[in-house]
Amino acid sequence: MQLRVCDCKLNNGGCFCDLKPQETMNTREKMAEMQEQEDSIVKSVVQSYKKRSDVGVKKYNKTMDRDDLSTLEWLQHLQEELMDATLYIEKLKQKL
Repeated sequence: MQLRVCDCKLNNGGCFCDLKPQETMNTREKMAEMQEQEDSIVKSVVQSYKKRSDVGVKKYNKTMDRDDLSTLEWLQHLQEELMDATLYIEKLKQKL
């Protein structure tokens, strides 16, 4: 079921939607409930990013907002990180 919201207020009080007032209220409540729900996976990843950032700040005394690296240097860092990732993948594959 696709959730829709009545836009009566956006149309200067003139309702052009086909939702009944009760359906509109239920739809708005459902949307509010969906927005309040937390995705545990997203929450976990965000926490991991924050922890990783803290480690980087403590280790290098810099954030990702730094501007002392060129685009090529950033790409080099990325390439090295991805190379490390392929080593981790290979190690885990060999353990299977």
